[in-house]
Amino acid sequence: MDSQTVTDVKKQVPFSIGKKIALSFSVILIIFIALGFIIITNVRSMNREGSYQVKYGGLQAFLSAKLGDRTLDSETGRFQRKLNQNIDVVEDVVTKRKEDALRTEVKTRETIIFLIFISFIVSIIAGTLLIRGIIAPLRKTMMTVQLISHGNFDARIEVSTKDEFFLLAEGINHMASELKKSRQALEEQMEFIRQLSLTDPLTGLYNRRGFVSLMDHQVDVAVRNKKKIVIIYADMDNLKVLNDSHGHEYGDRAIVKIADFLKDAFRRSDIVSRVGGDEFAIALTDSKEGEAESIRQRLIERIASYNLEQKDPYPIGLSIGIVNAEPNEAKEIDKLLSQADQLMYEEKKLKKIGRAAKS
Repeated sequence: MDSQTVTDVKKQVPFSIGKKIALSFSVILIIFIALGFIIITNVRSMNREGSYQVKYGGLQAFLSAKLGDRTLDSETGRFQRKLNQNIDVVEDVVTKRKEDALRTEVKTRETIIFLIFISFIVSIIAGTLLIRGIIAPLRKTMMTVQLISHGNFDARIEVSTKDEFFLLAEGINHMASELKKSRQALEEQMEFIRQLSLTDPLTGLYNRRGFVSLMDHQVDVAVRNKKKIVIIYADMDNLKVLNDSHGHEYGDRAIVKIADFLKDAFRRSDIVSRVGGDEFAIALTDSKEGEAESIRQRLIERIASYNLEQKDPYPIGLSIGIVNAEPNEAKEIDKLLSQADQLMYEEKKLKKIGRAAKS
């Protein structure tokens, strides 16, 4: 994601994580402020009721004391009855004030408990929304980053909201895609280098190093499965004459043509390699009895047919040596190649003798 893309995305994203946090804390703060205001108001009301209770309680005591004094004077019975009636009225008022104060206190406590409960519920809801909006995406992001750090470059973050996490997820996903591309390019380069180290650039066949490396594995398989291995060593005929008469470019084309014949003649599971300038080594695993000799005969016929088509005064040819090895002998690769090479040279000598006899 380039800088222009980031800028465009920023214009579309209403950065809201900070707003979510601020809104959550604002709601909680408003609730507690309202709770404090209600508590203070109710406490003041309770204080007023208490002052009423003290005031009227003092008045009741005063009137009782005065009643005693006036009883002592005992001016008239009528005055005493009227005074007693007034005292009863005052006592009723004081009792009512006490009851009102008690009811107010109970109501205040109930209100405080209710508000505390509501505040608790709202805090839980706000916390849950905060977790869903921030902590959950953050945890998902951390898990994806861990997967990427362990080499899983296919891991991606899916964010449905348009906030800061969207930009973060887009950046991490883009980074993972680039890392995947880089790793693929590196793997391709490593494979190319490996192929260069194991293959012959002219023919595309394995080189000597590739032949030996693959043979190590094939030998282990043959020993484990108790299968024979067939080693074929082949050398081109008349390559020097072709190079001298037509040039090395023509000789290279002849080498490539022989390599093509070998590719067509053998299976993909067989190891076909160019181990020298005009020398080829082939290893057959799990082959049937006489299969190598049959392949040899088909190769000779195919090359002869090609020479007839080309009508070149210097036809290409191939001398072949074949060695059948038991599983316990297969580990001595160099020895088997040497034996096949010796058989190949014996065939080459016979060809020279035959040509000399014809001439």
